[in-house]
Amino acid sequence: MAKGCTTNNYEEARKQRLEENKKRFEDLGISKISKILTKVTSPAKKSQNHLPKRKLKTSDDVEPRRSSRPRNQVTSYIEELTKYI
Repeated sequence: MAKGCTTNNYEEARKQRLEENKKRFEDLGISKISKILTKVTSPAKKSQNHLPKRKLKTSDDVEPRRSSRPRNQVTSYIEELTKYI
């Protein structure tokens, strides 16, 4: 039961500190200032028609290599298939 009492005392002291801090903020006008600042600094809603920037595709648009070894060329067998069709 002693553990419950210390927790209860802690919670009471915490609530009291929170109320004191809130009262100080109101006396100094800090709470009003903070509300005004949040309204001023909040970003305006962006339009829904915003399109993402498109990447320019190049022939060399390949994923960067982490290895210093050169990439092997991939052979295409399309020409060979067209011979037989």
